[in-house]
Amino acid sequence: YKSFAKEYDKDFYFEKYIPLYKYRDYEMKIFKQLKSLELHDYCSANVNGFIEHDKDWIDKDYVNFKKLVKEEKTENYFNIYKRGLIVLDEIINDCKKKNIKVYLVWSPSYFESHTYQEASKNYIDSILISISKREKIKYINFSNDSLCYNRKFFYNSSHMNKRGSTLFSKKIGELINNGR
Repeated sequence: YKSFAKEYDKDFYFEKYIPLYKYRDYEMKIFKQLKSLELHDYCSANVNGFIEHDKDWIDKDYVNFKKLVKEEKTENYFNIYKRGLIVLDEIINDCKKKNIKVYLVWSPSYFESHTYQEASKNYIDSILISISKREKIKYINFSNDSLCYNRKFFYNSSHMNKRGSTLFSKKIGELINNGR
């Protein structure tokens, strides 16, 4: 993970030695989130330390996303995925050694974005199916879930807002609790 992160995260070195470095300039928000874990009313936009984004769809973000994806070379994605999947295998092996149950989950993203990233989406999906079978790990794919077809659940193509994340959390929780 270290060699992978160093290349893609310019702050990786500092984050290793300076606690919470990545969250600089957000000290009060962090304090409120930590405090809300014991005093639930302290930060009303918080669910177990997670800040819910109560935003609606942002058209500008989607236009920028489409422009960036159009300019990207698909082979760049595959090289990044290849290295990331090596790290994923290491995490899975570590979890197995420690008897930690692992699920592979593809979270919902807005359906129109799938057409812009179809090659990488299909590639990663096939890899996750293969890992799931090889490692006997449950793979839950929400990429075609009903949530994906309504902008009211997203604030951009790949990030859900409060409404969407609440529904998704319930769906994934029920699946895991029911042993599916």
